[in-house]
Amino acid sequence: MNNKYHLSLLIIHSRARQQHGAALYMAMIMLIIMALLGLIGMRVIGLQERMAADYMRSARAFQGAEADLRKVELDIQAKLRAGDSYDADFSPRGEDCKKAFDGLAWANTQLTATTPKDSHTTRIDYCIQGAASVKVGGRTSEGTNNVYQITVISNDDDTDPYAQAVLDVVYIP
Repeated sequence: MNNKYHLSLLIIHSRARQQHGAALYMAMIMLIIMALLGLIGMRVIGLQERMAADYMRSARAFQGAEADLRKVELDIQAKLRAGDSYDADFSPRGEDCKKAFDGLAWANTQLTATTPKDSHTTRIDYCIQGAASVKVGGRTSEGTNNVYQITVISNDDDTDPYAQAVLDVVYIP
């Protein structure tokens, strides 16, 4: 009886040794998989952080351009209410009306200019012909005196610009 008991203990002991090795390999594989998932997660988080920073910089540039646009509109309004005329950068007449002002081309020149301007204003009411109405046969709109095309450019940061925004609008005070 003592011999059988000793033999069964040896069999159990040898199986336990084999299982400890398999458990070690499984633990190592699980650890490697967890480390890879952690690395992938860190890369995704880093990418999302950069995308959020880009969005913030673009939004800051856009809001700066909107603020500059409102400032030009208020300047035009103040001059006209005071009875003065607003001095636009360009007031086309006749043949000059066929040459449209390209806001994007102007903005590109401002990016490389040594003394860039924040805005460009073109008085375009001399180029508009005819009257308009909301519905056919209805009352026509008022005259088209003082119609301006305002183009503004803004950066997200004056010292180290990363994003730029350009707005080009038609303004009727």
